Amino acid sequence: MRTRTRTTALSALAVAALAPLTAGLTATPAHAATPAVTPAGTSTAAPMAGQIGPWEPSVTRDSMDGDPGGVSGTARLQRFNTASPSGIEFAEITFTAAGERVKVRDGSPWNAHWYLTKNGAVRNSGTVSAGNTVKKNFNIREGERIGIKLCLYWAGGSKCVENGSLKS
Repeated sequence: MRTRTRTTALSALAVAALAPLTAGLTATPAHAATPAVTPAGTSTAAPMAGQIGPWEPSVTRDSMDGDPGGVSGTARLQRFNTASPSGIEFAEITFTAAGERVKVRDGSPWNAHWYLTKNGAVRNSGTVSAGNTVKKNFNIREGERIGIKLCLYWAGGSKCVENGSLKS
């Protein structure tokens, strides 16, 4: 009887010691933790503590930007990460047709690589370090079609999003 009491007490101590390590873990199937995604690519489900979501690409185009012949647009990658101070990690590239300006913001822990393409060939490219923003002006002729592409690379993987062909 005495041995059994010690075993029970020891088991209770082990469970108590492991409790901080197992906090937030559940036996939920993987598909249940996947958030719903709206057409704009934003998550509709609130992340659980300690959760990191999948990268969600989104692309927008705006032909009502004040430039009669051009289209502005954004290519964005984002995911929720409750360990991040803002709760979200993202990288985006924005092309403004009227100002011939490209703005790249990186709110991820990796460097973002951006590309401007013309007829499938890379015309300009660059890297933005984690947490920074870069603005560039380019000599893009009125009516010229360009493409924008944004990629994040990390050990063992990558994710890219493209905004097709935009007309300046």
